[in-house]
Amino acid sequence: MEIKRFTEEYIDKAAQIARDNYDEERRAVAELPELAQLPDLAYFAKNGLGSEKGQNKIQ
Repeated sequence: MEIKRFTEEYIDKAAQIARDNYDEERRAVAELPELAQLPDLAYFAKNGLGSEKGQNKIQ
């Protein structure tokens, strides 16, 4: 496994993964609200507050 610094180049793919995971969870838990908007992931990329696991091939 390769860990990389989460940078702006990964934001779109990370947002899609987060949305897909949330939608999957909503199918199992009907009480969860529809997700209108994801939090701004640019904050995490700009401040070095995240990492990307190379195994998932986020590119």
